[in-house]
Amino acid sequence: MIKSLILNLLLITGLFTPHEIPIAFFDVEMNANKVSVNIKFDIKDLEKTIGTKGNSTIEDKYVQTYIEQNSQFFLNDHALAYEFCSMKKDTEHYIISAELSNVPEHPTSMKFYNTCLLNIDKHANLLQLTYQDKNRTFRLHKERVETLFDL
Repeated sequence: MIKSLILNLLLITGLFTPHEIPIAFFDVEMNANKVSVNIKFDIKDLEKTIGTKGNSTIEDKYVQTYIEQNSQFFLNDHALAYEFCSMKKDTEHYIISAELSNVPEHPTSMKFYNTCLLNIDKHANLLQLTYQDKNRTFRLHKERVETLFDL
């Protein structure tokens, strides 16, 4: 009871703030010949990493290049290419939708390599894959920048 009262008092006075966990989300949906990816970054983390290049906000082309260089998908050891569909910003997030092209027929394995925002302390990238009505989730971070798994 006393601990709860002290914690509430600290929160109200602003002397203690809850810890934010820096996470980016990569939601991947796969079917027979198409792979769709929805990515959600925290705007402040992305601006800190990419920089605004003298503008008030990040330009889409810099975000696209950053994603292509730091997040790569492979099916059966075959690299997939990003085709960006949309990029939106809300007050806190940068939301990117893309399709991955060059999808091989009958994939048996996927490799996901990701170093996005790993310059941010304790940052993690969560990959959620939906394939054949199954959901799998993987967490990548500085010590684990890739995952390889059978489909």
